Amino acid sequence: MIYLYGYILVGVFVVLGALVLNRLTESADNRKIRKMIYELNFPGRDRHKLSTRILKIIVPILESFVLIFSWPYGLYWMVQIRIQESNRCSDNEKEKVFAVNITDLIKHMSIEEIEEKERINDPMGAVPDIAFGFLNPMWKKFKTQIESEDEIWAYKATWKNKWQNQKRFGYAILRGESVVHQLMTSWEELKVEYSKIE
Repeated sequence: MIYLYGYILVGVFVVLGALVLNRLTESADNRKIRKMIYELNFPGRDRHKLSTRILKIIVPILESFVLIFSWPYGLYWMVQIRIQESNRCSDNEKEKVFAVNITDLIKHMSIEEIEEKERINDPMGAVPDIAFGFLNPMWKKFKTQIESEDEIWAYKATWKNKWQNQKRFGYAILRGESVVHQLMTSWEELKVEYSKIE
């Protein structure tokens, strides 16, 4: 009997730990999604019915009891979810990294040539008559990263990931044999060709 009490006690601690961990690590997006699902399941007045309120209390209690008595499976399941989430996050981080390679560099240019090329000519005078117009602060910040021996090159690079297929254009600082900084000025979407599912 003492083993059963011990098993249940461990289950209680696992459930409490899971609740606390969920509260601490849940993102604002997940909370919004949970709220949207709840609102879809119980639209309008249904949310204020007594039966809905009772369900909102009883379901978590029943889930807790199930977890208490099957905590080894619950623990295994939670660990697997955490591993999958961390892998997904690291994959997303990899996807977000866009870097210009030396092979993407197409033309060596001086600061003066770039500023002349990127000067905005607006006949209405709505955009400042300076390089990159309203985005001039971005250009100034880029210039502060240039060192005496650096070269500035125009680049054209292809960027592909799960959601994007683009041709990107801009300028890059070449330091020795490495591209150390880049400034994207424009892009164009490329047509995505989907292979037929057999």
